[in-house]
Amino acid sequence: MAIATLENMVGEEEIVESLLNKGIEKEIFLSPEKIRGEVCVSVDVAKKIIGFRGEIENILDGKDSRMMLIMGPCSIDDYDAAIEYAFKLKKLSDEVSDKFLIVMRTYFEKPRTSVGWEGLIIDPDRDGSNDVEKGYLMARKLLREINEIGLPCASELLDITSNEYIGDLISYAAIGARTSESAPHRKMGSSLAVPVGFKNATSGNLKIAVNAVKSANAEHIVETSYGRALSKGNDYAHVILRGGSNGVNYDKVSVEEVVGLLKEEGLRTSVIVDCSHANSGKDYRKQGEVFREVLGMNKKEVVGVMLESYLVEGVGDEYGQSKTDECVGWEESEGLVKGGFEVL
Repeated sequence: MAIATLENMVGEEEIVESLLNKGIEKEIFLSPEKIRGEVCVSVDVAKKIIGFRGEIENILDGKDSRMMLIMGPCSIDDYDAAIEYAFKLKKLSDEVSDKFLIVMRTYFEKPRTSVGWEGLIIDPDRDGSNDVEKGYLMARKLLREINEIGLPCASELLDITSNEYIGDLISYAAIGARTSESAPHRKMGSSLAVPVGFKNATSGNLKIAVNAVKSANAEHIVETSYGRALSKGNDYAHVILRGGSNGVNYDKVSVEEVVGLLKEEGLRTSVIVDCSHANSGKDYRKQGEVFREVLGMNKKEVVGVMLESYLVEGVGDEYGQSKTDECVGWEESEGLVKGGFEVL
């Protein structure tokens, strides 16, 4: 019996390719250029986005005394519900614009501790079909429409290539607690055209976020779909406090600690507080308590807050209800913001 060898099972090209791509299915998705070309940015929308980015930069610089409020669903799962939320948020934004700059949380990628739904970009139909092209196109259409409504958009960039697909339509980027220590994400942050916030580690470690800001300030060789390029460094990188396994960190002592660490490194001392995650003990009903305490703290370094908010409170299968982490419902969200307006 002849012994089967690699050579007589596959051709020469397959032999070479097997050295590199053993676990890859050969399905090529549309390039960033083609995805952006399918859902273009008009000049009017581009001007709005440039204006939104400038407003956020002014807040981080201390030139604008308003508080930045990044609010919206944990992860967007439904186009119609997100647009309905955006219209409500725009109306609220207009009412409180003297004291708040409201930025809509438009998160399309969900980091998982192990496995689970990875967000609208990866699996827009939430059925495991993983139609990534559909996901990116839907995300771009949604971002474009929200900008047209008149709201700046914030997204967490989980995949280091995501900025090339949607970065022209966002005004703020966040790097999550699980990826703030990642060198590729820090390098990517250094190349972004928008302000970028790095969350402290899930353990609560603050130094990791401070080091991330320091790294993002610097020039780096970064990976792009065109190849490698030199980044300029991002002057608007900053820390987001989200609590950790060691407790909350939205209190004055924690804020002063991270500000001290930033000063030691000669970095921007503006920080944002996330009212969700470990700061609320992952209980959406406590987000309001954190929100009110932060606004009442009156610390100049705290220039913004994050609130996980949707049409329907909690988590579940209802229209307008979060499919990932629990969110505050619309009525409570509106009450918190209007109450905060009075405090400020």
